[in-house]
Amino acid sequence: MVLNRGSNLMSIGYFPEYGDQMSQFLCNNLFTFHTELKKIIISLVKQLYGIFPKGSMMHKHSVQKHVTEAASKLIKSSDYLQLPDLSEGKYKNFISQVLKDACQDFYYSNGKKALKLTDKFQHSIPVNGIILITTVAKGILTGFCETGTDKVPDFSTDKCRSNFNSL
Repeated sequence: MVLNRGSNLMSIGYFPEYGDQMSQFLCNNLFTFHTELKKIIISLVKQLYGIFPKGSMMHKHSVQKHVTEAASKLIKSSDYLQLPDLSEGKYKNFISQVLKDACQDFYYSNGKKALKLTDKFQHSIPVNGIILITTVAKGILTGFCETGTDKVPDFSTDKCRSNFNSL
């Protein structure tokens, strides 16, 4: 089967014939998709937002208090979406280094070869893709805020959907 640029798999009969197998494949990989996305964002949030104090001189309680306050401040002020204004009026496509790095690491990794070939991802990341990354970043920060540690509780599908819709 040869697909021309812009052709639709559903219009040539591929999906109706293999829909069950494609759905099963997707369901089997949703856990991996979610886990991989969460792992990338946790790493970047820890590295780039600076909510975890450096050094081991602080007591556990002081560290938890610092993490809770720093994560809470990022969420309440929406600063997790912004970079400090260092652009001197120049426009940037991404407003947060964490979101930019997460999008690049997740959507353009070697494991997403098929995604990289789609028209929507050839020149930019679709808005819903950026919102998904932002939703997970907010969930990670909320988890850090609630626990005061780098242990992130599972966030439910409903909570993610609610955050996604509000963004």
